[in-house]
Formats: sequence, C-alpha cells, structure tokens
Amino acid sequence: MFRSAQFTVDPSQATQIQRVKPRKAFKRLLFVLTAGLVKDQEEHETFTAVCVLQQFYQVFRRLGITNIVRLAKDDMDLYFDTEGKEDDLQEAMDAFMLKFDHIDSELFQSLFLVVEHRHENIDYLIQVRVNRTHAVGAFPIEVEVDGVVAEFAAKPGEDAKGLKQRMDKVFRNSDGYRGFEEGFRMEFDRFVAKIRREIRAIIPSDDIQQKQKTLVVRPRQRVNKPRPFTHRACSASPVFHDYHGWDDATFYLLLWGEMLAESDLELSDITVLDDSGAMVMEVFEKPISTLDGGFFDPDQQLEIPNGWNTSVALGQDVSIEKPAGDGWFSSWGGDSDGDSGGFWDFGGGDGGSSCSSCSSCSSCGGCGGD
Repeated sequence: MFRSAQFTVDPSQATQIQRVKPRKAFKRLLFVLTAGLVKDQEEHETFTAVCVLQQFYQVFRRLGITNIVRLAKDDMDLYFDTEGKEDDLQEAMDAFMLKFDHIDSELFQSLFLVVEHRHENIDYLIQVRVNRTHAVGAFPIEVEVDGVVAEFAAKPGEDAKGLKQRMDKVFRNSDGYRGFEEGFRMEFDRFVAKIRREIRAIIPSDDIQQKQKTLVVRPRQRVNKPRPFTHRACSASPVFHDYHGWDDATFYLLLWGEMLAESDLELSDITVLDDSGAMVMEVFEKPISTLDGGFFDPDQQLEIPNGWNTSVALGQDVSIEKPAGDGWFSSWGGDSDGDSGGFWDFGGGDGGSSCSSCSSCSSCGGCGGD
C-alpha cells in the first residue's frame, strides 16, 4: 500500500494557441479535403527552462527538499543520481546552468524533474513534468507525489519472511488495518498540502486541480528479496522507476498483496496495480473481502470475483467471468530555511517570480531515457 497524489497547475501566464496539422487519420483526410481549413490546435507556453527550474528550486528549498534523483531536458538526462547522493539539488542545477543559458533554454520542449525526500514516517518521490506544447485546455504543469511507509523499508539482508513478520501487526484485523491506513493517509495529505501551498506561493496560478489515491500492488509472482520494479511505460508512478535505493524502500509493496491474501480484511476506496505499475482495477465505497476468490494471491490466476463494484482497466490481462456490479472503465493517467543563495535563490517568499514571462506545461519530458 502506498499513497499517490497528482495535481496539475495552470500558471497565470500568457500562452499562444497555434494551429497544427492533425495527427489522426480521419482529421488528416479532412485537412486534405478542406485545403487545410481543418486543423488541430495546441497551446505553446511562453517560458524558458531556466525560469521553470528557478521556481521549482525555490519550492523544494522552502520545503527542505534537497535530494534530486533526475533532471532531464527533452530526451537528454542532465543529471541522474546513481549513487544516492545527499543534498545534490544545487549540484544538479549548477550542471544545468553549465550546459544551457537563457537563450538555449527557450528551445526546450519538455522537462522532467524527480526529487526524493525522507520525512518523518513516509519516504517521498516527487515528479514534475513540464512541456511547452500541450493540448488546448490541458494544464501545463503536472506534479505527482508518491509516499511509501518508511518503517517497512527492507533492512540490509532482510528477506520476505523477516519483513512480513514486521508488517504482520497491520493485518491482524480490519480495524487495525483501517487505523494504519487512515494515519498514513492523514500524514501524507498534510505533506501534499504543504507542497501545494508552496507552489501557489512561488508560481502564480489560475487553478490547481488535484486527485489522490491509495494504491495496492497485486504482484504476478512471489518474491523473496528486494528487486527493482520493471515499469511498462514512463507514465507509471515514480515508485515503479528504478531509482537508486528505492528497491529496498518499495520491497514491502510486493509483499502487501500476499499479506492481504493471508488476512481476513475488507477494503474500499483503493486502486489495484500490477507489479509493473499498470492499473488492474479501482475499488469504490462498497468493501471487498480479501479472501473472496483469492484475488490477491500471486499463486492464483488473476480473476476479479463476481459482484465486486469495481472499475476495470482496459487492456489488462485480467479474467472476468461477467461484468462486476455497475463498474465502469477508466484509467488514471490523468519547513525549510530557504537560504541557499546564488542564482537559484529568489530571496524571500513574496509569491512573485523574477521571470515575468514564465509559465509551464505538463508532459513526460525525459522519459525517453528510462
């Protein structure tokens, strides 16, 4: 079980809407038949990469987040931490400045920024996607925050048996499980609220939209030792990417389904993923029993029991004997000192920005390097 929040930001800056040749076959045909009168439209943001990074640098510094995992411009990694360095955010930003000046940064199409943060009882991965070109009406900045239980990070040499013994207290009864889940959710939500406040303070925005979910991994096979996830696409949540040290932090996610299969619990309002990060189903307010049909047992074929009120993801290898309830189909894809000084420090927290023309947009920039 882990918690994930996605929010999109619409900066209150100027955008330019441009007409482009349609990409889909039917629209391309209309484009030809109408002599170019039928065109798609895209929004092009009027910002530079330098300005976007300045703003998010200040956001993270104010939150005390100083560990960067990855920084990519378009399809090129500018910084990728393969050693688990501490306090390397400034180092990554300096590396960016050595390669690009303000003029060069105006040419970028997408940015991809990932930072990590160990905070009290939760370890976080925070991913920022920015794209200068996006669909009309789409919000230009997309942030995803994933939080995992720090207490259940695998210790050196710890195998599945040892970790499951430490996790056992959560699964003894439904009240204990719900209490643990609720406490985890509340702490996670407080941290996400702080991130949103800092973004609002640093990046003038017309709107911020947010959705949050509790997610459970249903692995396709049993595992005994920590191992990296193998994500299917760059759209998978950050915890499914093979970042340094996160195989230990996320090992318990592969055991959570096994523990559910061995426990008599009721679950509701969760999203179930497979071990590549692809969505299997969503469970709504009506609870499901963890013992019903052996759904969470990795030794059994993945089948969704009859009568579950769930949303089933399209395209997944899931056996369904008949429609489950009234389910519908969907997917999700949609306290710092702040005194770093130097070029990246704006100084103060007045909510303004020295880049008056800067705004941002969301895409999977940099995923090509995964």
